[in-house]
Amino acid sequence: MLEKLRKLFVSCSPFDEPFQPSVERRLLLYPTDGYILTEQQFKALSSAAASLGDTTGYCVLTERIHDLSDNDIDLICYEIDLRDYGSYRKLSYSAPVVEENVLISDRAEWAVLFSTEFHALVGGPKSFIEEFVRLYPEVDKEFDDFVKAWKADAERIGYDISWLPKLAAHLHRNLDL
Repeated sequence: MLEKLRKLFVSCSPFDEPFQPSVERRLLLYPTDGYILTEQQFKALSSAAASLGDTTGYCVLTERIHDLSDNDIDLICYEIDLRDYGSYRKLSYSAPVVEENVLISDRAEWAVLFSTEFHALVGGPKSFIEEFVRLYPEVDKEFDDFVKAWKADAERIGYDISWLPKLAAHLHRNLDL
């Protein structure tokens, strides 16, 4: 599983530039349902995955993984039936998926990286992302809502959001603070 993660990710930080340069397309989802996708997000993922022939994926806990070059990483993984939201949803209460994780295809063609701040980064081939967006067109609005929320928190609480333009560029978006 570590090799699959390395194929798609440089790091497991959802606030950085996590995807490998070879990952063609990327987008942001916000908000997620905690550490899992909402039902509508999952349906879009399921259809996009099916368009590539995938019906199974894996949930990999990544909360404490910072350096993917470390070969001594002990990974905890759960197999996911991408056709069944109910079984996927159970991960949030019957399995300990209460931390940052990655939902990844068996062939490491696409992945979803979850954060503690209720957002997720999705990456994969052009056809995968196009199918996802066709079924879930809210991605542009969700990106805008994400930026607005972080800007509001920066003003209200004083959060450092200097990382935000770099993440936006990684997602092939322009952002001026």
